[in-house]
Parts: sequence; structure tokens; C-alpha cells
Amino acid sequence: MQSAREPGLGRARAASAPRVPATNRTLVWFGGEAQRRRHVSAGAQEAVPGGVARRSAGWQRLEIFGCAALAALAVAALPSLNAVGMRPCLTQPLVLTPGADLDVKMTVSPKAACTISAKANGITVNDVTITAAPLHGTIAQRGRTGVTYRPTGRSGSEDFFAFAIRGTQDRRDQVSLFRVHVTIN
Repeated sequence: MQSAREPGLGRARAASAPRVPATNRTLVWFGGEAQRRRHVSAGAQEAVPGGVARRSAGWQRLEIFGCAALAALAVAALPSLNAVGMRPCLTQPLVLTPGADLDVKMTVSPKAACTISAKANGITVNDVTITAAPLHGTIAQRGRTGVTYRPTGRSGSEDFFAFAIRGTQDRRDQVSLFRVHVTIN
């Protein structure tokens, strides 16, 4: 029996195995020939079984870029629309004052609901009562401090409604009346 350290045995095994040069995978991947092959294959469409062609990666990148550009344009355009006056609802802020009669202006777009509420400082609000219903819209109570108006009229018309808020301050019942003049834009 021969030992593994015999002089001729190791050389025989080494001579029988083909010698493969060591390669650097980074150089192979980024080499000029490999990049050229990838570029050519990316430009061509590959046929998929069933007769449908698969799009190359280059086209997918362009579509993604186009979608991202359109989304950025839409996001940039939305604030400018609001600056021009395209807001669906504008109201004056209300502060609930005991026993006050207040006239309030509201501007609303034809298909939007608009909420108007009073800020109650130091007053316990008991309830909201609608004292005059609108002619060109509907109104609903919003909690105990306001109402929501939804127009049914077309743009350029006007409407009017009124509501009262009954509250308690210093153990006295107080009623505040809000008359709301609506412009439908």
C-alpha cells in the first residue's frame, strides 16, 4: 500500500485535473464584453410561451420614470389650484358669545359639504336648534356646536339659513343666534 506522501502520487493527481485560471467575478461582471451583451439583451424583447412578448427592463425603467414624473407634476399642481380659489368650503371662524346675534358668511362649491361650528370658551353648550332652513340646500346638526350645510343649487346662487346655540354660563341660560349667508361658487 502506498502512502499519500509518496512523491509521484500527488503530481499524478494534479496533472490529471485541468487547470482553471482564477477569475475575479467583479471584473467579469463589469467587463466591457459582459456589459455589451447585457445591453444588447436588454434592448431585445424575449418571446414568452403563448405568443406574448415580454418587455425589456429598459422599457420598464422608462415607464416607471414617466409615472413618477406625472405623480410629481400632480402633487406640485394641487397646491396651486387651492391658491387660485378652488377650495370647496370657506367660513368665518365663530366664537360663541352668550346672547349674541352674529351674521356669518360662507362660500361653498356646488358639490361639497361645508361645516360651520362655534368655539365655546367658558360656556357649557346644551343644544343646537335650526331656526331657519336653507332654500337651496340641506342642513344637519354637527355635534353640539355647529351644523353641516350641503348645497343643492347650482353655482352662482345664494342661500341663507340660521341656527341657535343654547348654552349656560355663570348658571344662566343664554341663546346665541347665527345667521349664515351662503354663496355657492
